Amino acid sequence: QSPSGKPRLSVLSLAHLGDAERMFFVTTLLGEVVAWMRGQPGTSSLRGLLYMDEIFGFFPPNAMPPSKRPMLTLLKQARAFGLGVVLSTQNPVDLDYKGLSNTGTWFIGRLQTERDKLRLLDGLESAVASSGQAFDRGQLDRLLSGLGKRVFLMNNVHAEGPTLFQTRWTLSYMRGPLSREEMQRLSPPGPPQVVAAPATPAAVRTQSTLVTAAARPVLPAGLPEFFVTTNVSHVVYEPHVFASGRVRYVNAKLGINELQSFALTVQLHDEALVWHEAVPFDPVSQSLEKQPEEGAVFLSLPPDALRPATHKTWQKDFVDHLVHERPMVVYRCAELKTNSKAGEDESSFRTRMALTARQWRDQMLSDLHAKYADKFARAQDRVRRADDRVEREEMEANQQGLDAAFSVGAQVLGALMGRRVSAGRAVRSASRGARQRQDVQAAAGERQAAQAALAALNQELTEKMRDVESKTDVQQMDLERVEVRPKKADVSVGVLGIVWQPQGTARS
Repeated sequence: QSPSGKPRLSVLSLAHLGDAERMFFVTTLLGEVVAWMRGQPGTSSLRGLLYMDEIFGFFPPNAMPPSKRPMLTLLKQARAFGLGVVLSTQNPVDLDYKGLSNTGTWFIGRLQTERDKLRLLDGLESAVASSGQAFDRGQLDRLLSGLGKRVFLMNNVHAEGPTLFQTRWTLSYMRGPLSREEMQRLSPPGPPQVVAAPATPAAVRTQSTLVTAAARPVLPAGLPEFFVTTNVSHVVYEPHVFASGRVRYVNAKLGINELQSFALTVQLHDEALVWHEAVPFDPVSQSLEKQPEEGAVFLSLPPDALRPATHKTWQKDFVDHLVHERPMVVYRCAELKTNSKAGEDESSFRTRMALTARQWRDQMLSDLHAKYADKFARAQDRVRRADDRVEREEMEANQQGLDAAFSVGAQVLGALMGRRVSAGRAVRSASRGARQRQDVQAAAGERQAAQAALAALNQELTEKMRDVESKTDVQQMDLERVEVRPKKADVSVGVLGIVWQPQGTARS
């Protein structure tokens, strides 16, 4: 996820490449994905998704192009590392069904030919057989033959059987692939390039008693001296104190034992050095050299800078600065019982926590479903028994109605024939019919109560699932900011000296 919590998405288009270039790029990309996958810890939660549209030619059933081997590896192993693979094609014969037997979920739309359907059934049979479940080829054949527009069949090896579903209407202008120029217009512009204006002697800023010297100052023996090179002519150098050191941060409770290196520069004034104004310094990127630029002029050094006692004070203050002003900031999450790594900011830590939170959520949801499984089984059984009773009572009521009608008809017919008719049987039949209707109403009430209890149980489970989702939302979790401070004994000073930097250049 991005720092804002949105999923990260990278879209790679091959429309402008030739066939050989496409194969080379896809093979290289899949190889990099396999290498990244094997460097991840195992998980049962989804960490990422690799989606490839129009896989024709890259995963054929008979040939062995370079892209096929890494794709087979992903289909066999990726799920164990939390990586999902989605492959899409318009023609089923483009796919290697032996490899797709490792695919657990299939979404199938309308097929154009009988040959496509037969090949698809073969692949599904292989996939289902590998999961140890029964495969009803005839049923799937009938379902596939009857698919309509926007109707798809989903076959999941973890479900009891195939499922039909219909997609909503979507609006597509069928614009077609984008050109390279259109892709460039859609890409966000890069950051503007900022070029610092060259410094000139006329722009030299006089500070305290630091004045422009015509010659390079002579430093005492044992005090290292460095120069930051530049391509600007007429360089004016100003003195800075450069200090490097290593700090070991230890916190047994948080499981931290980290060694970090520091390289700082602070501008040299007449007064004591203000180390909290020091800035990081990278000798590699800033081209630290032993000799200055030709024709450079220098600002003079304060007199105290030439005394060895001052250098010892600088070193002591540098160590105090690292101990008191440069703690390692660690973010602690009590819910997940984990903390950030060295140099990891809050946003990056929340992003990394997302996988752990999903695993925690999945486990909590699994435990929740297991806890409610027996309750749902009893509630559903009660609904089934209530349905059976309603059906039985309605059948008996219908039969009783027929008996009553027959009894009344017999009495009417007997009266017409001149026979003596007794009204007792008709009365008893009507009484039984009334009781039967009451039984039907009672059974219907029992069914309604059972259905209401099932609905209430389902609502209860849904609310608990929402609570789990809210509890495992990494963006809502409270983080404790912990500062790990080193001891003076854990600080070692590397180099302490003078570094001459061109005046007016930007420092970070």
